Amino acid sequence: MVGVLKRPMDMGEAFMTCGGFVRYFGTNEPVIHIAKVMEGRQPRRVLACCGGGDQALTFLGLAKEHPEVYAFDMNPAQLFVLACKARLLEEGQVKTFSPSFDRISRSNLGRIRALPQDVRRISRLVNIPARKAVRVSADFAGKFGFEVDSGMYDYCQKNVYWANDKRFIMKIRASLAGLKAIHADALSVADWFAREYLDIIYVSDIPLHNAIPFYLERLRALVDRLSPGGLVIGNAEDQQELDRCPSIIEVMRCYKELFGLLEFRQEGQIVALMKTGAKKQKRDKQG
Repeated sequence: MVGVLKRPMDMGEAFMTCGGFVRYFGTNEPVIHIAKVMEGRQPRRVLACCGGGDQALTFLGLAKEHPEVYAFDMNPAQLFVLACKARLLEEGQVKTFSPSFDRISRSNLGRIRALPQDVRRISRLVNIPARKAVRVSADFAGKFGFEVDSGMYDYCQKNVYWANDKRFIMKIRASLAGLKAIHADALSVADWFAREYLDIIYVSDIPLHNAIPFYLERLRALVDRLSPGGLVIGNAEDQQELDRCPSIIEVMRCYKELFGLLEFRQEGQIVALMKTGAKKQKRDKQG
């Protein structure tokens, strides 16, 4: 394929080689909002954050014939989840889309486990401005702790609007050959593609811990892989949550002039930014 600089995995290879601890089995994002911000576009080439895989499958159903949908994730367990969901569809589960983590983990023993919840005891409280620590009572320490990690997220399938749409499911099933997996993070996945190769890049709510120049340069390289007129789509969380890291889409929105992006559309918390510049002609005939 012209424009793909490294070899991605097909779903069979992802199923055979990936695994580990799963953080996301479903999605908390209403994928109908992703479809709405696209305004009826039918992309041919999509790069999507994998997570639980539902968004990548959605793009596969929304795309033109013979699509290329590349799901990337730094956690190989998420790529395995996507491969399992693809196998369920390929094996003929076309009336409804209702995958189960328990079913998949039991039928693939030792391949994946749910990321466990991590709750720890409190022995001391720290006054950060004063840089002083106070030891708590044994009674308090025995009753209360703090959550380091909430474990695996297994969201309700209600966020997947096409879960009972037989026609949409059959379209996904017919396009599964175009679904590929890439083991990479958002800052390195640009190296897999030539400039202006992609129609849509979906970055979900991937956090960016600091907008340092190196990170901005890597994000600019990612946007460079998008064709003029193409869309970057992501989840912009509640701006009032000041204690969290901004997401990639929020950073791109803040520095949109640097990246050559324009506001395009927003549905709920799903934001689409459009790359400026003249569109190439007959680009779909490449490759």
